[in-house]
Amino acid sequence: MADYLALHEVNPSNVIRNDVSIPDDVAIVVEHGTFDWGQAGNPVLTDVNLIVKKGDLVVVRGPVGSGKSSLCSTLLGEMEKMDGKVSVNGKVAYYAQQPWIQNMTIRENITFGHDFDYNKYQNVLDVCELLPDLQQFPGGDTTEIGQKGINLSGGQKARVSLARACYSDADIFILDSPLAAVDAVVQSKIFSKCICGLLAGKTVVLVTHNQDVIESGAASCKVSVSEGQVSVERQEIEHFRTHFATQLSPNNTKNEPTATENDDILKDTTRLIEDEEREEGRVSAAVVWQYFNAMGGLKVLVLLLVIQSLWQGCQVGSDLWLSHWTGQKGNTYDASRTQYNMTVYA
Repeated sequence: MADYLALHEVNPSNVIRNDVSIPDDVAIVVEHGTFDWGQAGNPVLTDVNLIVKKGDLVVVRGPVGSGKSSLCSTLLGEMEKMDGKVSVNGKVAYYAQQPWIQNMTIRENITFGHDFDYNKYQNVLDVCELLPDLQQFPGGDTTEIGQKGINLSGGQKARVSLARACYSDADIFILDSPLAAVDAVVQSKIFSKCICGLLAGKTVVLVTHNQDVIESGAASCKVSVSEGQVSVERQEIEHFRTHFATQLSPNNTKNEPTATENDDILKDTTRLIEDEEREEGRVSAAVVWQYFNAMGGLKVLVLLLVIQSLWQGCQVGSDLWLSHWTGQKGNTYDASRTQYNMTVYA
């Protein structure tokens, strides 16, 4: 908590929101941007120039540690802008490299405070390849998961986090390596059904190492990041992403609830994290014995008694010696014994 409170405040001028000075068909503009993390040293990214139009799929590539995640942070306004201009027009949804999962049900982690729309929700589950996983949970999407998703695999946490971003229905999606935590088959399905399907009309900034995705031709803009330098390669092909989208069909079209019935869908919630057992009244001897064994048992108890006895003996001995010292009789005091008395007392 202290480290969090000691962090410097984010400068709201790092990113201009809803900039009226840029064209209506442009979603993101970075002009001669130089950025760092607010610490003394060299800039992380220098002289960045990037224009992203609405509906573009931007693929960000580069070696590990080159600054791809930092580029995403600049668009969110989290990095300190040393020079240049950053404008972002539209509602932004962000997928972080480390998925953020709360101690709630899977459904609550995905809807995240938004109104529940059954049809949209089912579509998001489908394109994020979560339906097979939900069938394995005893309570389906109402299964409660632990803090930070401790009961989910890395791939499941990644897809839940991606589904949350998709359900938000934002204008701009900044996705930092959403395909890295899943296998090749699931990567292909998510790319075709989600990124090229559900998000086909959205602006997407996708960080990936997947060469098949990079070379697929679906991206209208490719950004290469290396040692803090950013280069941009654009291909002007409108709606080219839709050629990679899988034709989707609803999994369940029978007896779907209407919009007015959505709030009435109730399922028994199954929890994977159980509450701790609690009892009222006096502490039983079994509990005391359990704590005693956890402390080390009889050996530790004997050792503590010996140490306590020695300490108490030293206390009593020092008091007795001090009494002997101050009670010495005689009209004259032998100064030569002062050092001896002090040494014994100490």
